[in-house]
Amino acid sequence: MADLRYVGQVGRTVLVCEGRDTLVLVDQHAAHERVNFDRLWNAVRDGAVTSERLMFPEVVALDPGEAARLDAARDVLGRLGFDLEPYSGDAVAVRAIPAVMRGRGAAALVRECVQAAAGDSGATGTERLHRIVATIACHASIRAGDPLSDGDARALLASMDTVKDLAAYCPHGRQAVVVHPLGAVLRWFGR
Repeated sequence: MADLRYVGQVGRTVLVCEGRDTLVLVDQHAAHERVNFDRLWNAVRDGAVTSERLMFPEVVALDPGEAARLDAARDVLGRLGFDLEPYSGDAVAVRAIPAVMRGRGAAALVRECVQAAAGDSGATGTERLHRIVATIACHASIRAGDPLSDGDARALLASMDTVKDLAAYCPHGRQAVVVHPLGAVLRWFGR
């Protein structure tokens, strides 16, 4: 993807690029989510997940059901870079989050990861881990509507080259890349 010529951003969501005889459209969130997922999945596999310690713990109030699911998911979340400890009642103090989440809030992420860890009872441990890693990757990624500088857009495109099986989809199944042959684009204009 780094060999593409970056043209610009449309709707603060889609990166427009030119390839050799192609028009390439990249959903910035789906592409970044896929890159983050692969990096975190590989780190989990290699036992090399890094954490970002929070300067001040973030206290997250959980409902009783979430608190019970958190207890069951605590070990898995620890492997993914979370440092969570009981706080008061059903609340939990978040002391560290996965480093990929640097600068982002923990409350919504913790709740969604607990939900993903609980999932359906028929899911395997690997399937649950996949859902949690996908949740973290989603929260860590740039969003649709985020303006990107030319440098940030080019960096995202270059980072996509590190994903072995990009398959043009994010881990939740959203298409990340659409490629149109230049000939088809020109036919849109009767050429």
